[in-house]
Amino acid sequence: MVTDVVVLIADAVRLRAIREALPFPGRILYFNDSNLATALGTIRANEPCRIALDIQFAHSSTGRAFTGKLQSLATKGSEVLLVSLENGCWSMHPIEISSGAVAAAPETVVASASAAVVAASSAAVVATASGAVVSAADLNLNLNPNTRRVPRFPVVDPLAALVDGKTTSLIDMSLMGAQVVSAPVLKPNQRLRITLPDEGDTVLQVTAHIAWSEFQTSKNTPLPFYRAGLEFTDASAQALEEYLKRHCSDAPIPPHR
Repeated sequence: MVTDVVVLIADAVRLRAIREALPFPGRILYFNDSNLATALGTIRANEPCRIALDIQFAHSSTGRAFTGKLQSLATKGSEVLLVSLENGCWSMHPIEISSGAVAAAPETVVASASAAVVAASSAAVVATASGAVVSAADLNLNLNPNTRRVPRFPVVDPLAALVDGKTTSLIDMSLMGAQVVSAPVLKPNQRLRITLPDEGDTVLQVTAHIAWSEFQTSKNTPLPFYRAGLEFTDASAQALEEYLKRHCSDAPIPPHR
């Protein structure tokens, strides 16, 4: 019989957001993705248990290697789950590990007070953090770089953020990052300090790296510019949520189809 122990693994930013939300009942043991050896030892010590992998971690190269390790060890009766953020709520999805890949099981565990199990359709599906539905055949740990992990919200009023001290237009935001338009060059993997204007003279300061960047031109602007996606690396989920409430639309941007 599977124990009530859940070993949950995520990167530092997502782990902090999950721990602050406390969305799942029961005994949760949290591990950063930089401490996988200890996590694996805890899994073996508590077999059979539930192993919860954050979707962002599971689709990273480190996560793929870790799921391969779980498969090779054939953990005795342990249940593997995928953790994602859907419509502002954290959820767990039972999954199966096959040939080092993650495939969805035909049910979804919703993170509510009762942690109720909800049956999905007969075709195995899983809802990603963006709310999009992906088939088990498509969920092979190779995410499209345009896949949204969390909902994005358009900025209601034009905001001029400072990116490493240079003025940059803030277009939209999520709990994990933002889209900006900048005249100065923005290159992928750059690490930046972001100053977000808030009410009055207050500001919200975060750090981020550039996940993607595109050089663009427009007939409406005399000079070319860079459109870039930023991923926050040290921001408080609660502070960002409050910031979004103050400065962004209540309706998220529809996901790409």
